[in-house]
Amino acid sequence: MRAPVNSTYVRKANRQKVLKQVYQRPGISRQDLAEEIGLTPPAISGIVKSWVGQMVIVEEGQGASGGGRRPVCLALRGDAAWALGAEISRKQVRFSVVNLSRKILEQHEWDLDMTDPEEGVADLAAKVNELLAEKRFADQLILGLGVAAAGLYDVNSQCIRRSVNLGPAWDQLDLLNLLKRHISLPIRIENNSNACALAEFFLIQEEKISELVWIHLGEGISAGLIQDGRWVRGRSNYSGEIGHITLHAKGRLCNCGNEGCIEAYWGWNGIKKTLEEEGYFQSPGEIEKFTMKDWLDLVAQEDPLAVRIAKEMGKDIGKIVAQVVNVLNPTRVFLGGPLRGTLEYYLDDLFHVVKEESFPDIGKETKVTFSILAKYAGSLGACSLILQEALQEPQSEIFALLEGDDSYEV
Repeated sequence: MRAPVNSTYVRKANRQKVLKQVYQRPGISRQDLAEEIGLTPPAISGIVKSWVGQMVIVEEGQGASGGGRRPVCLALRGDAAWALGAEISRKQVRFSVVNLSRKILEQHEWDLDMTDPEEGVADLAAKVNELLAEKRFADQLILGLGVAAAGLYDVNSQCIRRSVNLGPAWDQLDLLNLLKRHISLPIRIENNSNACALAEFFLIQEEKISELVWIHLGEGISAGLIQDGRWVRGRSNYSGEIGHITLHAKGRLCNCGNEGCIEAYWGWNGIKKTLEEEGYFQSPGEIEKFTMKDWLDLVAQEDPLAVRIAKEMGKDIGKIVAQVVNVLNPTRVFLGGPLRGTLEYYLDDLFHVVKEESFPDIGKETKVTFSILAKYAGSLGACSLILQEALQEPQSEIFALLEGDDSYEV
């Protein structure tokens, strides 16, 4: 629904536009802001003066002169506000803290069993609240907590409809209200692959990219899609489930109920299943104790079995990437997630298949690379949910907090 056009909304929208431009272009001048946003120089000066007074924008030196007085460079004061982000996986939560100027302040890995959401969310909340009680957080404006979770997230009801990787207890789960029972912050939720794509697009901004695909390799395999700066969600908001593309007809049973899905082979449980079939484990107990770190160490140590499996994974992931390239024609494809390290030493196998199986005229225009975000991409994307709303939604309670208006109900 479109926001009503009134003086309060316009004032908030213009103030937010200034913040967004300064976020995207650190060092921008008042004159450039006026030209970019389309407001008069006096209006821009008034808005900037207000934000400087609130210590949200700071003046950082002077830019080059184009004739006349040198312009004053503007930037966001990072510690004006922080955003928190958590990525939930089956047995672990990754947690990040990012400030308003995109600096990553902290990252944590917590071994938490999330298969029972009631217990798992309570344990996660205890960790978050423990951090918030520490002085460095207690004295800081926290804009909110973003949460990224694997599964079919319904943006309308804000429920997890199904998560084959987190377990059956997550089906039809009202995650938002479950979190609100324990945490007194604005909370935003997103599918983990979409969150990863947002982090790449909104947080990193190494270059101007209007469309990208972010492929998450972890407990499951999925993709976040951004086109023209927006998520591509699909009819039911469940786009990106590339882990359930059939790799082998009548193949290995996948936890989604179908057979031969690529996730059944190269998601985390699939890799452990392959190791089991190869006789690597001596007992079922070894399988349970075997971690992603153990696997990545095997690959890095060039264990012969691990190398053979990693090469096969690279070829099969290459097939899926080629299909993504052919269907979507993106500018960039990023590979990330906690299992990306499996492929780092064997990129040639992956790239060879992408080149061979993608339509030549499309494939040559798409750059496939690893994301620099590594294993914290999901939690950083969750932070991005909060920062993006602070800079793009004038009527949200997150922006209100940044403005100093605490009258909004969390």
